[in-house]
Amino acid sequence: MELAAKGLGPQSIPKRPLRTVLEDGKLLPPDDLVHAMLGLMRQVADLHAHGRVAQIGLDSVVELEDGQLALADPAGIAPNANLEAIREVQPQGSSALKLVGHYRVTQDEQRGTKVDDLSVLDGDEIKIKNPVYITRLRSWETELGHHDEIADVFQLGMVMASLACGLDPSAFDDIERFSLHRDNLFAIAPRLHPVIASLILEATALNRHERATDAAELARRLDTWRDQPTGIEVERVLAGAQGIPGRRAAVLAHLRNRLFDLSRRNRLIHFRATQSSINFTEASIPIVMRIESVRAKDLCTWRGQFAKDVLSGKAVPLNRWLRFEDQPQIPSQLDRIIQENRRNRNEYGFSSLRLTVAFLHWHNLKEAPDERISSPLLWLPVEVSRRKGVRDRYVMNCVDSVAEFNPALRHMLRRLYDIELPETVDLAATSIEAIHEAIRTQIHESEPGVRLELQERPAIRLILQRAVARVNKFNRRGTGKKQTISARAEFNYSRDDYRPLGLALFEKFVKPDP
Repeated sequence: MELAAKGLGPQSIPKRPLRTVLEDGKLLPPDDLVHAMLGLMRQVADLHAHGRVAQIGLDSVVELEDGQLALADPAGIAPNANLEAIREVQPQGSSALKLVGHYRVTQDEQRGTKVDDLSVLDGDEIKIKNPVYITRLRSWETELGHHDEIADVFQLGMVMASLACGLDPSAFDDIERFSLHRDNLFAIAPRLHPVIASLILEATALNRHERATDAAELARRLDTWRDQPTGIEVERVLAGAQGIPGRRAAVLAHLRNRLFDLSRRNRLIHFRATQSSINFTEASIPIVMRIESVRAKDLCTWRGQFAKDVLSGKAVPLNRWLRFEDQPQIPSQLDRIIQENRRNRNEYGFSSLRLTVAFLHWHNLKEAPDERISSPLLWLPVEVSRRKGVRDRYVMNCVDSVAEFNPALRHMLRRLYDIELPETVDLAATSIEAIHEAIRTQIHESEPGVRLELQERPAIRLILQRAVARVNKFNRRGTGKKQTISARAEFNYSRDDYRPLGLALFEKFVKPDP
């Protein structure tokens, strides 16, 4: 026969009092906060359902072995009523008077202006004249001899605020800071989730008429915090903004980021080549039979002469770089791009044509770790025009060396991994290597096991295969013929299989078609 206390198994042995837990001053992330608070809130809600209230204090709440909080006295106590004292301190619910705070402003020539929050009290013998926050996790109602379900909700809210914001309820400065920033807790904890911030706001209202009343409903909302809409996080945005222009810019930037479509439909995140884009690296490779004859410096990459020509500010003749003679689809692609850019300029008033300098090939490790994503990382605004002549010439102009980071990718990386990318960078002063190192450092600080490699040398064999496939697709669509070209060597000088290069060239390009 084994004797065990009800509800206290091997994993539910009290570990330490709440006082010791909160002395650490750690900000719990949302999942850890829910794990710690949910059991305590349900325990209090169960007491309320049976007509009892809980003793919630620094020594009457304990942390169990698994990290959950629980009442040291799960049986609770009987409620105590003193509504007359409550009415003397707090205005009636129908009153037009609404107190938002009590402050004392002191001006000194040497120390400057000092603001003291009179809504926070400390000490053992306190006289309550209005609803206030009290140190050591006490409530003004219980200090007046009134303890009901609404007072318990306030205590639960203060415990949750202490864990979410890293506050010590015994420290006057921490409670004063909470009182000053209660309407915008992101000033204390910038990474606080908006749903949890709203729960704390509702549970810790000093005015009992504005406070949440149902502990069971609070527990349900905390349990389903991921499924609840967050709304527009204006308070979080304004937490770090200074002055009216800064606040306006911060709000506008936040609203702009909310417009981004982060689904697979957004080609700025999930890029795929279409007729409205052209890969200059593939278009600059010659269709040859000997791959050894292709030189990397002759391709359009950001490592060679092509990048210098683009950043020089002068017109770049694309006929010099692109292989019009080998890849007949290039003129039609450029014509389509020029036409679409002209239409966008006429309809929307701006040019949408960009030259992507670097791509980011990555995996969304949190949502789809097996899916490989290719996203434009850095691009330059350019203009492409066609100059008619005996032989049409295509010219590209880049008037500014300041490149822009993909705003949709910036928003997604910040939301997923808290990686901060700048809005712009001057490629004339900053190298791709420096940009790569800055991003790699941020990733390494978060997860040293994740690597970000810089791929500058072109994979010539792969690029040639893609260029050949694109030419074959264009030929089949334009002529309907099934004849294709190949980048594979069709010659051999071995004794067993002697097929010289001259004969292969004759049969491929000179010999008449039967």
